[in-house]
Amino acid sequence: MTNHLIFSKVKEAELLQWTNIEESPPYTEIEVLRALDQLQAEPDHYSKEAETILYTMLAYHRLRRNQVSDKLTQLLLNRAEKLGGDVTIQKSLHSIIYYQAVMDHLSTLDLENWTIRETDFDATKLKMMEEWHQALNQYFIDAKQSNNDYNVVNSDLSKIDQTLQTELAELNQLLINSIEMIENRRSGVPTREINQSIRKLIELKLEFNQAFPNLFNTDIARSPLQKLEGMVGLEQVKKYMNQYYYYLKYQQDRKQIGFQMIDEPGLHMIITGNPGTGKTTIARLLAEIYHELGLLDSNKIIEVNRSHLVGSFVGQSEEKTMNYIKEAVGGVLFIDEAYSLHRQDASGNDYGQA
Repeated sequence: MTNHLIFSKVKEAELLQWTNIEESPPYTEIEVLRALDQLQAEPDHYSKEAETILYTMLAYHRLRRNQVSDKLTQLLLNRAEKLGGDVTIQKSLHSIIYYQAVMDHLSTLDLENWTIRETDFDATKLKMMEEWHQALNQYFIDAKQSNNDYNVVNSDLSKIDQTLQTELAELNQLLINSIEMIENRRSGVPTREINQSIRKLIELKLEFNQAFPNLFNTDIARSPLQKLEGMVGLEQVKKYMNQYYYYLKYQQDRKQIGFQMIDEPGLHMIITGNPGTGKTTIARLLAEIYHELGLLDSNKIIEVNRSHLVGSFVGQSEEKTMNYIKEAVGGVLFIDEAYSLHRQDASGNDYGQA
């Protein structure tokens, strides 16, 4: 009895039925390699279309195993292309490689830590915006190269990708205009519009990850605690967050089996630390934890600071604050630099004290 996988016409028919990248192929990587060995010995044993799918299937297994495309994966797909045939799964793999490249390029943009404050000095604003503008320009160069390398089929990912590219271009133009304003000593840098654009891009980035085929998407499977563990340092914070997570989970489990609590656990939190130590990231992880445990309807987080909440005349602070509270209902309202709402040396005209 031969050790090779012998294909009958029935098995070839099964092979040709593999057209959905969300479904596992009918043959393992080892079986495909054996079939290709047999193909070398008996070149007339398969149709060209079946041979195309075998090479495509091998590229699929390699891509799934490594989670990134390499030269061999591309060579296998190129071989499949040369054999001809209109194979849907082959086009899907080309798209996956392209979208993986998009995700890699997006990961170079640290959007989650991009925020600009109305109260920042112009020199600080200028430095941040120039860095972001430079990062976006490099992103567009890399993305253009990827777009030239791969043929992309229309899909939900394609629609999100197009929206992402449009929003990134609009943010870049906002930055260009704002940099020019500061350099020409003009006031009125649209900090709120810039922050809103960044928040929208973060949401689109998450939506893009969630639309990625489950077989290839490893990032969205990570829990908030796993994301926290992936951060450098913060050992005390990690220890506290782990304890806090399991305390909340314990309370939720008790409620589900009928135990009553006199007081619901408080979810408000003050996060302190020097600039750049991960306070905003911790707030976003808290939103994910609360949502994962069923304590909140969504994991959205609305980020504001004094300039968003404090008005310039009586009654405006209350109105602005209520608008953001309503926007954050079901999620988390994160007030950056909350201590600045009340200034020790402020006069009675400082409406942050309302």
